[in-house]
Amino acid sequence: MSDDDLILEMRRRVRRHMLTSIGGIVLGIVVIGLTGGAVRAAGLGPPFMALSVLGLIIIPAVGFWSTFENLRCPACGHRVIVETSWNYSLFSRWAPKYCPGCSRQLFSADDGRRFMRTMIIVAGVAFMLALLGGIGGYAAQRAKTRPQNAPAQQR
Repeated sequence: MSDDDLILEMRRRVRRHMLTSIGGIVLGIVVIGLTGGAVRAAGLGPPFMALSVLGLIIIPAVGFWSTFENLRCPACGHRVIVETSWNYSLFSRWAPKYCPGCSRQLFSADDGRRFMRTMIIVAGVAFMLALLGGIGGYAAQRAKTRPQNAPAQQR
């Protein structure tokens, strides 16, 4: 496998890790909602609401599983968790680009810049959605508190 193929495979593994981790967060939130709803629907008391903690356990469990499963060197299988973290951070310029197990190149010089560019776009979209949601909530609250049919003023 050439170095370019290893770099592309490592990018795929990092992407798979990110998507799996996000899926774990979504799954955890869904489990929290479903267990909380089921406990309420069954009319059980507050002690049974502790079942919602299952969702909180799922989130880090999926994240850890994905970390140890996906963040490995494609050539030798050595864990490259720390190297991946450094290469996808603001300090990627100084991060090691090679696997500590087999010394093959796994990261290119522009991986950190590519990731930061993507995160800036994601953060910008999230900010715009939050801003639009806030404006919509404010408008809905204003419409609710404004009198609809105010009586005509008497002279």
